[in-house]
Amino acid sequence: MTWARVSRLLVYGFTTYAAIFMLWAFFAAYALARGPAPRITSWAATAIVVFFAATLIRPSSLKAAVGIGLLWSAMHVALDALYVIPAAGVWAFSTYNVWINYALVFFATLAAFLFQHVGSSHDETVMP
Repeated sequence: MTWARVSRLLVYGFTTYAAIFMLWAFFAAYALARGPAPRITSWAATAIVVFFAATLIRPSSLKAAVGIGLLWSAMHVALDALYVIPAAGVWAFSTYNVWINYALVFFATLAAFLFQHVGSSHDETVMP
């Protein structure tokens, strides 16, 4: 694996985290972080952003997609430890919301791989 590929994986992983972090910062700034609506919005945003990033990476195999999903999930955990624990404490990891987000990061990566490869294997070209 080349350095360009590795750096692209890391940049996309950080970018997906930044997008989700900015969404929660918006919710907190405008006192919108209570109730089920921000959680559902965050879950949907997580799935969409990670799915889009994974389609841009285009994993070549299911094994690569699993590796990317695990890498990005681990990056999100590490970045939460770096940015969230100082502000909210270690109890931030005790909520189900963060663990659902980590799972969505992993599964959205797999879904992007399956979407690309299952859709392309059944593609039929219409001949004029």
